[in-house]
Amino acid sequence: MLTEIKDIISSNKLDDVILTGITSIEDGVAEFLPNTKYIYLVFGENLLEIESSEQYSRIQIRVVDSVIHKPEFEDVLPSYCSIANIVLLNPIERHKVKFISLVNLEEEDSYIECDVLELVLNNGQIIFIDPMFFGNNIGGAEQKAFWVANRKDDKEYSVSEFYC
Repeated sequence: MLTEIKDIISSNKLDDVILTGITSIEDGVAEFLPNTKYIYLVFGENLLEIESSEQYSRIQIRVVDSVIHKPEFEDVLPSYCSIANIVLLNPIERHKVKFISLVNLEEEDSYIECDVLELVLNNGQIIFIDPMFFGNNIGGAEQKAFWVANRKDDKEYSVSEFYC
């Protein structure tokens, strides 16, 4: 699975970042309620799902066909929204990944699992995804610095790095 994910990232540009959730409609007003447990990265025609796992202490990354999850509640609609124009410094630029870093990487048949995912784009922007509290955080260099400052001292960290 690691080879497939690396090939997808290195062969395509990052086209979109998608957040899923639900839409609740009350009194004629729709409200999008995000579910940060899942973040999707769109590389060409490929979707990489990033799911927080192990009680929000790790993330699983897998290739999927769809971004919609069945809501856990009734009377709501499954929804998603692009957050690329919020996350990316220049959302219309071609975003090639030049470097991937995964901390404490483990490979399974259908996914890879790690503590955090860091993508460094050709323009120098860092996209740093880490599981925290009730879902995933996505940010840049500041998010990485926050994670580094707050990681557990008694845990060993192994970093797997790949150039694209």
